[in-house]
Amino acid sequence: MNNLKRSLKAGEEVIVNKDHFQGVDPAEKERIFICESGFGMQSFATGTRIFGRWKMDNSPGVIRGQNIDTEATIRHQSKTRLTDGCRK
Repeated sequence: MNNLKRSLKAGEEVIVNKDHFQGVDPAEKERIFICESGFGMQSFATGTRIFGRWKMDNSPGVIRGQNIDTEATIRHQSKTRLTDGCRK
């Protein structure tokens, strides 16, 4: 289960809440997480863990579904789709 209240696809980018980074105030581009697996990617599962990697440095990581910043993720994904569409 996650804050987006829908299932996530492998490779989908989400923005993680600033609260996840204790004692640090990262820029939005540093909060981009690429989801790969985990029960938190499924809207119907009770698990919350999402395994993946940080886009900034490609390092592996784990977040919880409730750590997803819903508004920032929707904004980011909509901007990314528009950009990707222009490249084709």
